[in-house]
Amino acid sequence: MGMAAPALAAVLSIACTRARVHVTAAAAAVFKTTLQPLDEAAAAATARMRMAAATAQAPAAQAAVAHITAARSEAAVETAVQTMHLQHRHHHRQAQQW
Repeated sequence: MGMAAPALAAVLSIACTRARVHVTAAAAAVFKTTLQPLDEAAAAATARMRMAAATAQAPAAQAAVAHITAARSEAAVETAVQTMHLQHRHHHRQAQQW
């Protein structure tokens, strides 16, 4: 019985490490498929709008820059929420297995 506790601790440690790897991989996948393309497109659009705003000093262009910046922030929050949901589901599955 004395050896069972360290063996169980080792198995649990390995399981926790694997769980963290899976959750991290899932979060990276969510980022890569949702936020990264949006962020790249928004960055390009923001650069174009800033050039237009600097050139013409147009209020509409400045408003568009503000709108794009807000959309990028909203997308970052949505990605964080999706990641938290993935972590919660993973922990729930882990709890059911034990």
